[in-house]
Amino acid sequence: MKYDSKKYKFDKQNITHEAAILDGAIGYRLTSHKYSCADQILNGEGPVCKKIEGRYNTVDQHTSYLSNNIFVCLAEVLHCMYKKFLVDLADCLPTEDINKTINCKKILVIFEFKKNINDIIFIDCQSIQRDYSRYLTGALLVHPEIPCSIFSDFTKELRKTKKGVFYPSARHSKDICIALFGNNTENINSESIFKTPIELKLISEDFQQKNNPEKFNFLQEKNHTTLGYYRFLKPAILNRYKEMNLIYPKDIPPKGIIDFVRRPYQDYPNRAFIPLSQKASM
Repeated sequence: MKYDSKKYKFDKQNITHEAAILDGAIGYRLTSHKYSCADQILNGEGPVCKKIEGRYNTVDQHTSYLSNNIFVCLAEVLHCMYKKFLVDLADCLPTEDINKTINCKKILVIFEFKKNINDIIFIDCQSIQRDYSRYLTGALLVHPEIPCSIFSDFTKELRKTKKGVFYPSARHSKDICIALFGNNTENINSESIFKTPIELKLISEDFQQKNNPEKFNFLQEKNHTTLGYYRFLKPAILNRYKEMNLIYPKDIPPKGIIDFVRRPYQDYPNRAFIPLSQKASM
């Protein structure tokens, strides 16, 4: 078991929409400890139990969201934290509740697919416009505020014949997000589940002037609107997983600052994060 980007099959030229997850592919999810067990990682119950409408699901559709890149997972969760933070501020929630929003602990779950999953759609391509909708292109695919009727209509049609969709993240410009429909527990190797805890935090806009940039007092400071903090709570485990070739990007440091908005990277993954010992500007 080791990470291999070729196990996620789709057209890198962005022309055709056929896609598949191949036997042996490694997937990543950030979830709570409660839902990190083998029978819950890809059972799709999250949106149904929490009544959450997502980019490719209504509140009654079983769907699992994952990625082939850890940075994508971090960026997606940080953006959700940021959105909730803004809502909590506007709703005048108590200080304690808002502090819980800006400080979050998750479990990174690393798992292996044990069989091919075919009949997946790659949405970021030209043939989608011809075969499904002419509106599903360009900037709409990474629109930060979804769902909308175009996506819900597309998803309704898609679920009749397809098992999932590869799509670009609205928070990170490299690699892909994956939405798998239904319960996909039987498609992963339950004996090859690896976990490690991660801490995520929103940060202040002047974090580079602080000795402890991860510390953010929202009562006194202005929040940064595009960057967040992460820390692997057990760096020894991270290093062991790196030695096992389970981690991508392999050079991800145990803690750092990353974007939760899309932007181009000329030197990836080195320019996708700021190690906390480094004070260079993003």
